Formats: sequence, structure tokens, C-alpha cells
Amino acid sequence: MNFYGLSENERAESSIRFEIEIIIPDNDSKKIDTLSIKPIVGSWVEDKVKDVNIKDVKNTVNEDDNLLEIKGEVTFDNEGLSNDKLEELNKKEPAFLGVSFINEDEKKYDITFQENEVSVKEIE
Repeated sequence: MNFYGLSENERAESSIRFEIEIIIPDNDSKKIDTLSIKPIVGSWVEDKVKDVNIKDVKNTVNEDDNLLEIKGEVTFDNEGLSNDKLEELNKKEPAFLGVSFINEDEKKYDITFQENEVSVKEIE
């Protein structure tokens, strides 16, 4: 499951709130360094990020599965972007693309979501 939504406030900021629940394949059931979790945002958001708040992380590891659950929020500057422009940009490239993390073996992974497809890649 992957959910995210955009909201705005009166300070010319928008927030991306996200919730992820995913079973990580081919990860040898290694625990995740929860402090290493970072959101992956669209290119149009990257330079505007003001704050990242990872609110809740659960990493349940057993012999068969490595379940990762994350709730978080990214706040970015939306000055000069109307609601219509935000929607247009978000349709071209989603504001929230996924998360990256490092496991206990210090291997880095990116989990991305595109059109109901989940991709887990080890980054070298």
C-alpha cells in the first residue's frame, strides 16, 4: 500500500503526507536503519523542500518477510504555484516517488512507486 496527498497552508508551503506499507523482497531479512530513511520526491519539489518529518517507522523482520511501514511528511515552498499549477506538476511527475534507506549491512535501497508498480533497487 502506498498513499500520499498534497495539502497547503497560509505560509506559501505545501505538505506531502505519505504512508507506505511494503514487503521488501530479496533483502535477506536485514533490519533497516530507520534513521537513514529519506523520502524521494519529484524533481519539481527537490529544490523547494523545507522540512522532512518521518513520524512513524515499523520494521518487522522474520524468516520469510521484511515488512516496512512508514508514515511521514515533506514540507516544501510553493510560492508562486497556484493550486492548478501544483496539480499539473503532480500529474506530470508525482510529488512523492518513494523512499530510500540503508539496511544493517550498509546496503542502500530505493523503493519507488510508479503507476501502481513498486520498484526496489539496490544502489551501489
